Formats: sequence, structure tokens, C-alpha cells
Amino acid sequence: AGFAAGLQAVLTSFSHTLEKFIGEKKSFIFVLIGLVVTLLFIQHTASYFLALLFGFFWFFITFKILLVETYLNLHLRKGNRATVLSIHSMASSLAGIIFLPIIGLVIDFTSLPFVIGLLAYSLVLGGIILLWKHND
Repeated sequence: AGFAAGLQAVLTSFSHTLEKFIGEKKSFIFVLIGLVVTLLFIQHTASYFLALLFGFFWFFITFKILLVETYLNLHLRKGNRATVLSIHSMASSLAGIIFLPIIGLVIDFTSLPFVIGLLAYSLVLGGIILLWKHND
């Protein structure tokens, strides 16, 4: 766990540099691809690689949070910024409250690797839909 936290801290320190290098739209695609690949590796790996993979997983989650907050701060007027960030935070919490018990039930009926793979494929499908809708 300590190794994963250290890896996340090192990778996160480079996240702003990475975001400036890649650009706005490509950064979100990078996060989506990174999360999917990491989840698929977690699904099919031996236990001694899990610390490394969880470090990368939390890096991509942290990078996504930094991206969303940065772009909301850049693209919203000052009067709306706090409200939108508060709604975003509440929506994320509500999604966790709703979906985590459902994920737990699905794990009980199937297996943890199956659910991790399902999450990865759901991210791929959601990313494709968002990119398709964004291009219209």
C-alpha cells in the first residue's frame, strides 16, 4: 500500500506538466484509456503486481479530478464556479452511494475479476458514447 501511495504521489506531481503537453481533449482520452488498461490488468494479474497497478489506477483517478477541477475553474464564470463544483462533488458522492452497494451485490453473485472487467468495458462504452456525442 505504501508503494502504491508513493507511486501515485510521484505520478501526480507530473500531472500538470503532462496535461499541458498532451492538451485538454487528449488528456481526458488519456485518462479513459489509462483507467481501462489498468482495470483490465488488475482483472488478469497476479497478486504481487496489484500494488503497482493500484498506484497507476489512483494516478488516473487523481489526474481526472485535477483535470475536471482545472477546466471547470477555467471555463466557468466566477459566480457559477462554486455551485458547479459543489454539484459535481455531490453527484460523485451520490453515484458512489448508489453504485457501490450494487457493485457489491454483483460481486457476490459473480466474482471480483468479472466486475472489474465489467467496469473497464463500461468505461470504454461510456467513453465512445461521450466522444460520439461530442463530435455531433
